[in-house]
Amino acid sequence: MFNKLNKKYTALVVIGILTLFFLVVFSGCENNKNSVSLESENETKTRQEIATEAKDLYVYVTGAVKKPGVYAVKQGSRVFEVIEKAGGMIKAAKKDYINQAETVADSQNINIITKKQYKKLISNEKNQNNDNKTGSGKININSADVAELTGLSGIGEAKAKAIIQYRNENGNFTNIEDIKKVSGIGDALFKKISNEITAN
Repeated sequence: MFNKLNKKYTALVVIGILTLFFLVVFSGCENNKNSVSLESENETKTRQEIATEAKDLYVYVTGAVKKPGVYAVKQGSRVFEVIEKAGGMIKAAKKDYINQAETVADSQNINIITKKQYKKLISNEKNQNNDNKTGSGKININSADVAELTGLSGIGEAKAKAIIQYRNENGNFTNIEDIKKVSGIGDALFKKISNEITAN
């Protein structure tokens, strides 16, 4: 009888140990799976971050640099870094014309102009602004628009429109004194602008 009880007890203990063993092993497997899953996710994120950081941008550098051409740079690169890749600016370059601290964009064209080209640009801008001026640099009150007339001393937008309205209703001014016929333009204002205008 004692032997039978002993055998049953032993069998129960063995079953209990085996059950505990399987529970521990199963729990360990689940933890490993979770761990592997987390590592996999982290690895994927890291790869994506690396891929994003490593993405090349292609920038075309032209003009007053030593080696013009297309250059591959990393995201976040600055203009000065791309210029360095192109061998740097030549002596004739207008170095302060471009913002060298600017972040570059894919397919951007960075064109470095020379000092001579810069002077030409400024000259062209001045010529454009003087298109409606006479050879003496005066504003022709018979052809000037609102923008040009507001460039005169003491002439605001309202007075400029009044000048144009008067011109449209009465024809061209025969001389510069005729501008005093426009409402709001008296002797004092005429003195201010008389050296800046012409009616020819």
